[in-house]
Amino acid sequence: ERGEKFMLGPVSRVKLPSKYGRCALSVDIIPPSTPPTTCRLVNVHLDSLGDTLPYRTEQMGILANLLRKPGCGGGLIAGDFNAISPEDHALLDKNGLVDAWVALRGKKGLDGAMWGAGVERHDGLGPGRLRCQA
Repeated sequence: ERGEKFMLGPVSRVKLPSKYGRCALSVDIIPPSTPPTTCRLVNVHLDSLGDTLPYRTEQMGILANLLRKPGCGGGLIAGDFNAISPEDHALLDKNGLVDAWVALRGKKGLDGAMWGAGVERHDGLGPGRLRCQA
């Protein structure tokens, strides 16, 4: 063991088109390899609720492109994707991304239950909880 360590590279905040002022936090992780290949870790909280699918669609495209920038060898996008509709599942394929759960467990679609779309909730935390009361 040569005692080499991973190093943190630039940290940046990426503003996203958003109804709620969302952004992504990105950090480059530089392994002790030569030549260095950066791994990018991006944390997100995408727009929520049913009327924001167009925002999430654009947000996912921007996030996927962060992993394709010159010098970046790939990475992970993690956080709250607020994937509340079946259309959200298509955003992964559309942007050339892979769901880590599916890659590790081999389940596709709603069976993995990691996205939330199509999952019946009994805890009162579904989208209906935000309805206005008169």
